[in-house]
Amino acid sequence: MKKYSVPLALFNSGLLLLYMILELVEASTFPFAVVVFVSFGLSLLLSLYVLISQNWRPFAIQISVLVFAVSIPLLFQIEVNYYHFLDDREQLIEMLENGELEKTSDDGSSVSYLTPDAYKRAVGSNQLPVVSHSENEFYVKFWVDEPIFNPNGAFEGFLYSSNGEFPTTDSALYFYEYKQIDANWYYVSDYSSDLEENCLFLCGDIIIND
Repeated sequence: MKKYSVPLALFNSGLLLLYMILELVEASTFPFAVVVFVSFGLSLLLSLYVLISQNWRPFAIQISVLVFAVSIPLLFQIEVNYYHFLDDREQLIEMLENGELEKTSDDGSSVSYLTPDAYKRAVGSNQLPVVSHSENEFYVKFWVDEPIFNPNGAFEGFLYSSNGEFPTTDSALYFYEYKQIDANWYYVSDYSSDLEENCLFLCGDIIIND
């Protein structure tokens, strides 16, 4: 087995990288994930055995790929999520403007709409939250991850502004700080650490909402 340890390390490392790419665009499946991690784990154990036998290359390959596979997706998660779902989100906004979405709750300026099944991954929730101040001024929130992954009710995601202006401090939708992506899109989070660590390549600098 020692003579095949390097090819096995390269093959399983490639599988892991493929899985991480598919995971970024949410195209992976659970059976594939099981195969990838079991195969990578067994190959890593073999590499460790070979390392003890004084051949460091297989173990070094897999450790390097493992570090890369864990750090890179986290670094680019916001950018990939933004571009991957941008078309779906813009279609939802168009449907909202045309009155094609079913309203589920209405609390004055805060309104929720039922997310069509085909767009649930783009929204990150069954409900599409909208804050409307007028016909020409409304804001739509899109989660990066489903709210279940934020048990404290914290929000991290993208905010669409119909008029290109970020909501002011007297708005029903308030964020102390944010990052701007383009004329109508913003990256926001309830945690300052998210803003500091994420959206480093797509967004501008952190802006304080005075």
